[in-house]
This record gives sequence, C-alpha cells and structure tokens, in this order.
Amino acid sequence: MPGLTGDTAHMNTSSRPEQKLSPNVSNELAVFRATRKATILRRRSYIGSALISFNVYGIILSFGPYLDLYYKSIHPRKPDIVQLSSIQAARLVFAFAAIYPIGYFYRQKLQRTTIWISTVGAILCQGAVIESSKWWELIVVSGSQGFFLGSLATSGILCLATHYRNNLPLTSMICTNAGFLGAITYTMISYMCVERPSKWVNAQYINISLLTPTLVIASLLLKPNPTYAHPQPLRPLPLKRYLTSRTTICFTLGYWLISTTLFVWPTTYLLLHSPSHSPSTSPLHLVLALTATYATAFISASIVTSPYVRRSVGPVNTFVAASLVAAACYLTPAWMPGNMIVLLPSTIIYGACLGPLVVLGVKVVSVFEGGGGGKEGGEEDRRTMPGFIAGVQTGAGGSAGLGVMVAAVVVRAWDEGQGGIGFRVLGSGAVVLTVVGCLLLGCARWERGGRRFRIVI
Repeated sequence: MPGLTGDTAHMNTSSRPEQKLSPNVSNELAVFRATRKATILRRRSYIGSALISFNVYGIILSFGPYLDLYYKSIHPRKPDIVQLSSIQAARLVFAFAAIYPIGYFYRQKLQRTTIWISTVGAILCQGAVIESSKWWELIVVSGSQGFFLGSLATSGILCLATHYRNNLPLTSMICTNAGFLGAITYTMISYMCVERPSKWVNAQYINISLLTPTLVIASLLLKPNPTYAHPQPLRPLPLKRYLTSRTTICFTLGYWLISTTLFVWPTTYLLLHSPSHSPSTSPLHLVLALTATYATAFISASIVTSPYVRRSVGPVNTFVAASLVAAACYLTPAWMPGNMIVLLPSTIIYGACLGPLVVLGVKVVSVFEGGGGGKEGGEEDRRTMPGFIAGVQTGAGGSAGLGVMVAAVVVRAWDEGQGGIGFRVLGSGAVVLTVVGCLLLGCARWERGGRRFRIVI
C-alpha cells in the first residue's frame, strides 16, 4: 500500500503541468475578450456609418421634388431656375469639400468633437430650411448643411476604416448603398410637397424628425478601433506627377467629366417631366419612377460590391460600363419627353447604373493608387493614395455642382419656349460629356493594365 500511495503521489505530481497552462488560458481569454469587444465596436460603427449614409444621400438625392416645388409655387416671385439649382450645387460642392478639413481634424484626435458638431449643425440647418423664405437664404443653409453632412460622411468612413486596418476603399463601399434607402424614404416624404404644396412645412418637420434621431444614434455608435485610430496623412500627389503622368491626367479628367452628369438626373428629373411640361405625366408617376430608380440602384450597388463581381469583372470595368449605359439613358427622356412607356424602363436602367457609380467612386480612384500604373506603381503610390482620393473626390464635388448649374441654364432656355431644343441639348450634352469621360478613363485603364484590353481591373 505504501508503494501504491507513492505511485499515486507521483501521478498527481505528473498531472500538475496543467497549472502551467493557466497563463496561456488567460491569454486566450484576454484575446477572446478583445476580439469580442472589437467585433462589437465594428458592428456599432457599421450601423452608425449606414445611418449617416442614409441621411447624406437621402437628402442630396431627394432634392428634385423640392426644386420642382420651389419653381412652381413656394416663392411668389418665381426665382430663376438657375438660382434654385444653385441650392443643390452648393450642397454638393461643400459636401465634397469637407474631406480635407475633416481628415485633418481626425488626425488631430478631434473626431468625436467633429462628429457632434457636424450632427448638431446638420440638424439646425434642416430646421433653418423652414424659416428660409428667399432663394439666397436656401443657398446658405443648404451649403452649410452640405458641409456638415459631408463631414459626417467622411468621419463615418474614417471611423469604420479603423476596424478594417484603415482600408478606405473597402469601407467606402460597405455602407454607401444604405444611402439609396434614405433616398427612397426622403423622396416619398417629398411627394407630400409635390402633390400638396400647402403641406410643404409638414414635410420639413417630418424630415427633421427623421434626421435628428438617426444622426444622434449614429454619433453615439461610431467608435474607432484604437489600434488603427491614426490614419495616414493626406499627402498630396506631387505636382510633377500630375503634369507628367498620362495615367493621372486621363483618369482625373475622365472621372471629373463623369461626375459632372452624375447628379443631373436626380436633380432635374421631376422638373423636366412635370405636368406643366409634359401633360401626359402626373406627379405621382414621376415620384414613383424616381423611387424605382433608387430602389434599383440599391440592388445594383449590393451586387457590384460583392467580392465575386469585383474579382471577376473589376471595379474600373464596372464603373466605365455603368457610365456608358447611364449616358444612353439621357437620350430617351430628351427626345421622347412625357412618354411613360419609354421613360419608366430608362429610369430603372439608369438606377441600375447609378448604384455602381456611387458606391465604386472611391474604389475606382484607389485602383490607380495616386496615378501609379504599371512602372509608376509602388510604395510611393500607397503613401499618396489617401491624399489622391481626397483631391479627386473634392474635384468631383465641384464638377457635380457645375453640372447641375449648367443643366439649369439649359432648362431655363427650354422653359422660355425654345421648342424643346434646350431639353434635347441637355440630354445630348450629358451623353457627350460622359462618353468623353469614359474614353479618358479607358485610356488610363489601358496604361494601368499594362496596355492590355482584356484585364480585370
């Protein structure tokens, strides 16, 4: 029995190494907790960024019904269509212009302050729309709101990017398609204005009631990952690179030309096809058609951002193809206005193209990595890529605002009784600009892909 007791003691001693595993278990438990916390923060930031996109694109893309309403009945002096279109142009320009300053504040660890200031500013501007009785007041309010909304959109992307190792191109595609759901919602609310102008104030109250809780919730949910909370500085691309790189020149000019016509359709759609211009149409049909555009855009955006499509087709190829098809859609309403049998299919097709053009915007820019194609690509391009994205996107906002203003000039000429010539010039001009932009983008693709035609890029 003593021998048995000794063996037993020896066995117990041999089993003690389990205590040496306890530090490993503790480390595994700490890793599990850290991973779970990071997952929770990522999901919160995902929801917050989606809510921001819901409001940013919802407000921008739903301006068309309000433009039609302002032009017809709200203002007794009937302001010039160019003056009213400058409301949307100011919102677009300042929304994209917020990228650089917000990037600077974010690197100064002022992201929480920036988010809350932008949230309060966007809400106050939405309330100020109700008290704005002059067109220039609407321009100031809309421009300010555009800057605050652009600040929130930039902050949301930067915050969410910290959960994906600061992969800005990837995070730009993740939640952007939620903006089309916001466009559908805000457009349906605006239908109250188009159908019953006396209910205009009520629609604004509904907008602010929807905007306030969603932006406040988004601001509370956005939490960056501390490990990657310091993004790369926005180093601008050297001027010499802009002037000497054919890839950079062709790509930048082509991208800006395509951006010129991107928001013309959502802005002027209802006004060009209103019953005063096309007696065979009704406001309800037009709003439903515009809503169908955004619903189709939401579906197409979800498809083109899938890994399978990006690997098999490529974001640049998808972007160029969507631009060409979208340009062709302008011809149908331009040369056959008021024909709903033709108008509705072209509206749905345009929506299928609008989705890729919006969600792949940043991804397409990042493919060129600061203009580096072929022999020019490398580590230097990866360092300058955030600054290149910011510069191209800021210029795209200016191009979009310019496109809306030019379209308004053409609409004014048509509305003054030019026999529909201005309407046709608008559609045909949009086609020409987009095709030229696609050709320039195709040249950049040719250089970037090693001068090969069949390449996934």
